[in-house]
Amino acid sequence: MPVLRISGIVWDSAGKVPMNNVSVLLGSIGTDSMVALALTDKQGAFVLSGPGGGPYELRISCLGYGSKVLRIPMTANSHIRFDSLQLSARPVSLHEVTVTTQKNPVQYEADRLIYTVANDPTNANLNTFELFRKIPMLTINGDDGIELNGSSSFLVLLNNRPSSLFVSNVEEALRSLPANSVKSIEVITSPPARYESEGIGGIINIVTYRRNVTGYSGSARAGYSAPGGPVTSGSVQAKAGGLGFAGIWSLANSRRPTTTNSLDRLDKLFGTILQQAGQNKGNYENLNLSGELSWQVDDRNLLNIHYNSTRSTSESLSDTRVNIRDMSGKALQSYRSLNTFNSVSPGHDWGFDYQLGFKKNSQQLLTFSFRELENENSSHSQNRIAERLNAYLRGGVSENSSRFTERTAQIDYVQPIKNHSLEIGLKTILRSNNSSYFFDHELAGTSLFTRDSSLTNQYDNRQTIHAGYVSVSLKWGPWLLRTGTRVEQTRVAANFRTTGTLANQYYFNVVPNAAFSRKFGTSTNLSLSYNQRLQRPSLFFINPFVNNQNPYNIFYGNPSLNPTVSHVVNLNFNTFTGKTNFSLNLNHNFTNNAILQFTTIGADTVARTTFGNVGSESGSGLSLGISSTFLGKLFINLNNSINYRRFRSRTDQRQTSSDGLTYSSLFSAGYTFTKSLRANAAASYTSASLSFQARSIGFFSHNLSLNYSFLKDKKGDFTFSAVSPFIPSRQNRTVTEVSQFSMVSTNAIIMHRYMLTFTYRFGKLQGGFKRKKRGILNDDLMGQ
Repeated sequence: MPVLRISGIVWDSAGKVPMNNVSVLLGSIGTDSMVALALTDKQGAFVLSGPGGGPYELRISCLGYGSKVLRIPMTANSHIRFDSLQLSARPVSLHEVTVTTQKNPVQYEADRLIYTVANDPTNANLNTFELFRKIPMLTINGDDGIELNGSSSFLVLLNNRPSSLFVSNVEEALRSLPANSVKSIEVITSPPARYESEGIGGIINIVTYRRNVTGYSGSARAGYSAPGGPVTSGSVQAKAGGLGFAGIWSLANSRRPTTTNSLDRLDKLFGTILQQAGQNKGNYENLNLSGELSWQVDDRNLLNIHYNSTRSTSESLSDTRVNIRDMSGKALQSYRSLNTFNSVSPGHDWGFDYQLGFKKNSQQLLTFSFRELENENSSHSQNRIAERLNAYLRGGVSENSSRFTERTAQIDYVQPIKNHSLEIGLKTILRSNNSSYFFDHELAGTSLFTRDSSLTNQYDNRQTIHAGYVSVSLKWGPWLLRTGTRVEQTRVAANFRTTGTLANQYYFNVVPNAAFSRKFGTSTNLSLSYNQRLQRPSLFFINPFVNNQNPYNIFYGNPSLNPTVSHVVNLNFNTFTGKTNFSLNLNHNFTNNAILQFTTIGADTVARTTFGNVGSESGSGLSLGISSTFLGKLFINLNNSINYRRFRSRTDQRQTSSDGLTYSSLFSAGYTFTKSLRANAAASYTSASLSFQARSIGFFSHNLSLNYSFLKDKKGDFTFSAVSPFIPSRQNRTVTEVSQFSMVSTNAIIMHRYMLTFTYRFGKLQGGFKRKKRGILNDDLMGQ
């Protein structure tokens, strides 16, 4: 069968420059059917192929430009070339544009994967946490925790900046952020030298909509989730002259129904069995407000000011019955524990970026940046002990107040050299972690309390980081090499004020990185990267506050933790044929002196969980993603990953090791019935997850949704979704087996959720305004 090959170059008719990312579609005349699709590269070139014959239409379109349609007659020629296809700029209202072709949701660059949310039509009514299940290299484990290439060590950024939104509870914050406010999600597995060097897995950067507009536009969204509660969000963008503003807000309430939990622990040293059975319920609320003001003074001067404010509150009630028996089954001790817990976490961050361009070359940039971030957390817990049998435990009240502040000053310079570029920069970070906590024991038979000095302290931790970097990008045709080195000097001063104990650290690191990529045509990319990553423990890991809500299972941080260095290698392959996208990722990482969470049991039979530099950790993984469109109406997506993880450790003078495979698979599909009606469905399975001492069982989930657009220009949407409607809840079972003890814990997780939302869009979009190209990117804290 003859094959028709069409190639060419698309130019801007006014500036006479090649145009990047122009859609070139080959289709049958008079129909919406698509034969082939291509996007132009940076040189404006495209190549596409289709079956010989015809006749066809070649449809060329780009947002902000007039479309061009060329008739391709029936011909025996196997190759047709257009050397000068020109498009003319014209104002376009986005609400007047109808998208008739499916774009690739997943794209790879030399050092990252980019998932464009709008290009996957199955994302209606999801939140950002649920989006993560659909992105190659990201998985959600059995505890609803996020992993990047099998590692839970990574950083989350919002619009290329750390945000107070993600300081206290990343998973809940992501649930409060609706997917329709997110433009794209970048999974940066090999961060360039200008990024801080923290996180084994890498960086997850969430890019929200900052639409380029003249005039104003916005959206408002309201809905209700059961179980859960009301959810609302909105966005607004406006521009007048060189002044532009973009803002988003979201408010989410989550009322969690009563669930059950249990724990069975065999103490091998003392021959006792601990059994706990209880139930708990709680509420969570998150409010987020953010805005960005952009002032383009002239063609070479740009000022950006940004602000973000967040406030999260949570409360929980638990009722637990505890029994301790000997090996023969004889009751040794029993009691009932009634616990109330509540916390408030307000936070904010603000900053500015001043960008100076140069007349000689628009890509030559000098940027000055400053940012301040502050997050607080105040928690209160009260535990009452009742129905005692040989139990001499006392109830009590504990409080912990913590504050994290960070101030950053940075200067960056970019020097283009033909097709290459040189980047250099300097940065200073001043951090302060403060924690004040106490525990008051209840006096038996009274309503009075006495303070426990061993569980009371004030703790300060200050970090001063000075860093510099140099990075080079070299491009030869389809070949690209990005390499650089980062140098960091860190000073840490810790002060336990109550006890007068001091602890100081100093370390110096040289962190190299390199990313190599090769493009094949306009739609296939192969990349290989290596870099080193640091882990500096954040306040969660070093806070010595003792959480003893469960008296026989307590938790506290370790202020003596040292930073660790990890080595990460990634190999990525991605190709897009116009209808089908295929992506493959291979990765490996290893860390010596790793920071691991572990549990030990003392002579008092109390299990103590903390962190330590107690071993090594390594992991190898493979991720596979496939998405395709059929007949212009059916969109499918398949996302699979498998990871092998290994831990070697030394605790209590013992050498131990554990290893195993974890895997996950997701299939999603969307079908467009009419221009106004669309249905989506998805199903996923996540295998047992693995940590240093424990394994948890796998689980299955699924969801269905229906979206209906109405009003003029489709300004209104109604969306109904059902998450796991046939699985009300699941039992998450975790097994821990070590030399001192064996333990099985089970907790119920609510799976099903029904949600109805209404979205309204308003305003008119035209033109555009600039945003800064460089800014502060602090991503060096583990667990931030």
